[in-house]
Amino acid sequence: MLLPKPGLTECWKNLPGAFLPWVLLAQPAAGTKEGMRWNDLMLAKEAIAPGQPGFSEPLLRKYAYYRLLRQRGHTWIIAESRAVLESSAAGDCDLRFCGNPAVLWSLFRYVYDQAPGFSLPVIEVVNRRGDLPFLLMRWREEQRRPIKKYLEDPKHNVRIVSDLWRA
Repeated sequence: MLLPKPGLTECWKNLPGAFLPWVLLAQPAAGTKEGMRWNDLMLAKEAIAPGQPGFSEPLLRKYAYYRLLRQRGHTWIIAESRAVLESSAAGDCDLRFCGNPAVLWSLFRYVYDQAPGFSLPVIEVVNRRGDLPFLLMRWREEQRRPIKKYLEDPKHNVRIVSDLWRA
């Protein structure tokens, strides 16, 4: 069992929100090669986010179009995670992310351990009309190197790209 790091829980206060499909697909049972069927997703949604607005199969298909999710028969599975690291106008390092949120949990713990005095950013769920939802984190510029190092580790299955939606 992992003990929570100080301030880590606050970082997740905006989730799942519109990022709910990813949170559901990241559940341990979904992490298998079999994935999750639609009925399993709906059951998990009611357990994890009861009363929260649902999501649609066309939304999952749109993510699949960009090769982030994969549909195999009647099951859905996370195909890959993608991240964009870029400097912001404020001099920070913005991390845009679409994929398995479990990767972010371990990333936050890793960055905290690298520099325990730094505050961790709150994860924002960006859900603009007509676009696919993704996550945004505003890190301090000096945290870019450890973040990039962590994400580039092949065991995390995160591809660093210049555009989240380019397949």
